[in-house]
Amino acid sequence: MQVILLQDVPNLGTKDDVKDVKSGHARNFLIPKGLVKKATEKTVQDIEIKKAHGAAEQEARITAHTARAKEIEKLTLTFTLKAGEEGAPFGSLGKNEIEKTLHEKGYRDAHIKLEKSIKTFGKHTVDVDLGEGVKGKVRVEVGREE
Repeated sequence: MQVILLQDVPNLGTKDDVKDVKSGHARNFLIPKGLVKKATEKTVQDIEIKKAHGAAEQEARITAHTARAKEIEKLTLTFTLKAGEEGAPFGSLGKNEIEKTLHEKGYRDAHIKLEKSIKTFGKHTVDVDLGEGVKGKVRVEVGREE
């Protein structure tokens, strides 16, 4: 019996997959639990159309994220830190501050990937994740607070 998965089912498949299962297993377990519905020609066509639209939408999102990554790579974000008595920075610049600045500039989907806070003056390059597997980099300059 062909069925369409209504949700991810371990050892069977993911949502919207069309699978062949034994009719007893479908009637006695999968259908009563609401995990699948019986596949008809119409429902299979609907699923394929839905998947095609989903793929097109995902491609559009990836294209938009890629364009935003190129914009972000042109940016230079400037921050200041107080200098300690020996001239070294007093404090550090963390991912939250950088992310907040990007969000204020309109890049709400940008998430900073920073293993440890920036604790030195100068120019740095920070990784940015825009989702859908699109990554970019932003330049960050840390100067002395006067």
